[in-house]
Amino acid sequence: MTIKTHSRLPESYFQGKKKSVLTRSAGYDHVEGLAGRANVTSLREYCVNAVAQTAMKFLYAAAGDLNQYERNAASFRRNDVPSFLELDGSRTLAVFGVGRIGKRVYDLARANGLRAVGVDLRQEALSARYCGSVEFVSKERAVRESDVIVNAMSLQGNPKNPF
Repeated sequence: MTIKTHSRLPESYFQGKKKSVLTRSAGYDHVEGLAGRANVTSLREYCVNAVAQTAMKFLYAAAGDLNQYERNAASFRRNDVPSFLELDGSRTLAVFGVGRIGKRVYDLARANGLRAVGVDLRQEALSARYCGSVEFVSKERAVRESDVIVNAMSLQGNPKNPF
C-alpha cells in the first residue's frame, strides 16, 4: 500500500500475512511504529525535492506578475514582462525548520539568488551536520528582516516528538 504523509492505516490492513507500506513523504517517523508489523520504505529523497521545489514555485507565483507572464507567454512575448525581477540578491527568505526539506528550500533559495537564513530549535546540531553552510538567526530577527518566510517545520503533532 502506498500512503502520503500522516496517513493512518486501518487495523484491518494488518490482518493475515505481513504487508508492505511505501510512504510518499519526506518524513519517516509517522510510520516507524509499523516496522514490526509491516515492511516499510519511503521515497524520502524524491519527496524532499518535490516539496522544496513546490515551495519555490509558490514563491515565484506569489512574487511575480504571474497573470501578465501567462498572457505574454501565450503570444511568445515573455521577455516583455518584468516578472520575478524583484527576487534578487536584496531579498531575504527565512526557512523555519531546517531539516531535510527546509535545508533543500534553503539551498534552492540561495541558488536562485536570494539571501537565505534558517531558524530551528536544533540550530547547534544542524549547524554541525551542515558544516556551517546555513546561516542561522533568531526567530525574531528572521521575522524582522525577511521578505519571505517558508514554514518547513514538522506538523505531525506527535506528542513523543520533542519538536
